[in-house]
Amino acid sequence: MGREGQGVEIAHRSITEAGKPNLTAVALGIHQAVLETVVDYANTRRMYDRPLAAVESVRARIADIYSTLQISRMMAYQAADLLDNGFPADEWLLTAKLTATENAVAAAQQGTSILGARGGVRSYGMDRHLRDALVTLTPAGTSDVQKKRIADFALGRAAPFSPRPEPSLPPLADEVLQVALRSWDHDPHERMERTMLNGLRPGDEHSMRYRVPLEKTVPFLYPESSEFARVPPVLATGFMVGLMEWACLDALRPHLEPGTGSLGTRVSVTHTSATLPGMTVDVAVTCLRVEGNKILWHVVAHDDADRIGEGEHERTAVPLAKFRDRLDDKARVCAVPGLGSVEAQVAAAGITTAATREGRGDGSSLPG
Repeated sequence: MGREGQGVEIAHRSITEAGKPNLTAVALGIHQAVLETVVDYANTRRMYDRPLAAVESVRARIADIYSTLQISRMMAYQAADLLDNGFPADEWLLTAKLTATENAVAAAQQGTSILGARGGVRSYGMDRHLRDALVTLTPAGTSDVQKKRIADFALGRAAPFSPRPEPSLPPLADEVLQVALRSWDHDPHERMERTMLNGLRPGDEHSMRYRVPLEKTVPFLYPESSEFARVPPVLATGFMVGLMEWACLDALRPHLEPGTGSLGTRVSVTHTSATLPGMTVDVAVTCLRVEGNKILWHVVAHDDADRIGEGEHERTAVPLAKFRDRLDDKARVCAVPGLGSVEAQVAAAGITTAATREGRGDGSSLPG
C-alpha cells in the first residue's frame, strides 16, 4: 500500500487520479447524449410548418450545448494526457471535473427547455440525462470543493507536486527518480505554450534508401549471443527499426528549433519478410499527427522484393541542453561515466554523432 505515513497521500491521489477522470468521462458521455437527443428532436419536431431546428432561439441553445461539450472534452483530454505521461495534473483534473460536470448539468437543463413538456417524459430520455448529470457533481469532491482547490492553485497556495509513492524502489533508484523529477520542467502551462517544431504538418512525407551491409544482419546484432550466431545473416529487426527511426529523424530535422533534438518515445512495427545483405531497403514515412512537441509517424519499409515492415513511430522534441544535464545527473547518481566521456569514446571509435557533426544544441537529433 505504501510507506508508513503515506495513507492520506495515497487516498488523495486515488481520488484525484482515478475518481476525477472517471467522473469527467461519465459527464462527457451524458453531455454527448444530451446533444444527440436534442439534435434528433429539433430535426424531427415541427412547429408552424417548419422544423424546430430552424428556430433561432433553439439553434442558439444547441450551439451552447455543442460548444460547452467541446470545451469539456478538450479539458478532459489535456488532463488525461498529462496524467498518462507522468506530469503533475492535479489542477487540470480538478478543472476538467468541474467543467465537465457543470457543463453536463447545464446542457441537460438546456435540453429539457428545448423539449418543453416532453423533457419530463421518460420515453424521450432527457429526464434521465438530467438526473445522471446531477449525480456527477458530488463524488470525488463537490463543485465547491473543486473551486476551492482551483483557487488555491490560482493564488499560488497549492501544495507542491510530489512523486507518486513507490515503496518498492531501492534507495539508488529512488534517488535517480528524484534527479529526473528535479531536472524536468513540471509546468504544464509552459509545456503547452512552448513548441519546438516549425512547419511540420500531418501528411508531410519523406523517404530514404539504404543498402544492407553484412554487419547489419542478425549475427552482428549481439555477437556475444550464441543464439544470434546461429541465425542466418538477414537484416535484424532492430536494425530495420533503426532505419525507420533514421527516416523519421531526417524528416523531422528541418522542423526543429535551434537547441532542440528529438527522442523516440514509442515504436510499434511488424517485421514480415527477411532481407539479405546487399539488397536495398526503401523506407517511407508520413506524419500522422502533431500534438504539441509529440509527432506520430507512419512508417513502411520495402526491400527489392517485398514489403518487410510497417507500423508507427512516435518522437518527442526536447531541449538538448536540459536532456544532457539530465543524463549527466543520472550518470553521477549511478557512478558511471558522464555523457561527455561517452561521446569521447564514441569519437575515438571513429563514429561521428549528430552532436559532434552539427554542434550541440543546433537542431541535431538524438537516437531513441
